[in-house]
Amino acid sequence: MLFDRLGSQGAADRGIQASVLFQDRPGIDLPGESAGVVPDAKWKEETVGDPWTIGDTYNFGIGQGYLSVTPLQMVTAISAIGKAVTGLTDLNQLWNRIVEGAVYMAQADRGWLLVRSSDSQALVLGAGRNLPPEAIPAEDQPWEDEISSLAVASAEPLTVHGEALRRFPLAALGQAALVVPLRFREDVVGLLGIARKTDKPFNSSDQTLLQAMADYAAIAMVNASLIHRLEDGGVGPTVLIGG
Repeated sequence: MLFDRLGSQGAADRGIQASVLFQDRPGIDLPGESAGVVPDAKWKEETVGDPWTIGDTYNFGIGQGYLSVTPLQMVTAISAIGKAVTGLTDLNQLWNRIVEGAVYMAQADRGWLLVRSSDSQALVLGAGRNLPPEAIPAEDQPWEDEISSLAVASAEPLTVHGEALRRFPLAALGQAALVVPLRFREDVVGLLGIARKTDKPFNSSDQTLLQAMADYAAIAMVNASLIHRLEDGGVGPTVLIGG
């Protein structure tokens, strides 16, 4: 119910965002190129013949229902989000934008971004979306869900759902989870995670989407950190990474 309410409250803003990202054709020279469907009350009345209901608002607010996009539009949207986040230098704003984009693109219910603590190098919560209060560690306390540490150690994405997930503390966030390390060169600089309340596993397409988001996020985080260090006089001239 919490996520449904949030979906309802944010549906108007999401409608604007989705219209910009998905309603138009990408503009490539290929036959059969199609536009996405970003539904509203007028579209449903003209296409389906029924009035718009609160249920449609809930579905649209979480990226479901009549909303439809093509694979090429998803790639274009990821690129647009990536370019947007790589230009941010405010770390808190950057972290929240990354999580928001990941949750939206993968149609997840919750999302979180873990970053390295400047003191202990442990993974701590940088930003979260729709996380239950009891799942949020105290400030600067390590995030411990037993799955994130495995993903960091292997430097590879991990997806788990159902009975297998219930053995881990991460089950408090949902019945399906996907975590992807944020890698810069050989280092893991953080971790991006998403979860669904239902036992609907994340598939290979979801993993590809989140990996693309994680790649952009890692570049953006390193760039932002370098800029802050430059402003503080901590490093000499350097070359920032392009998105």
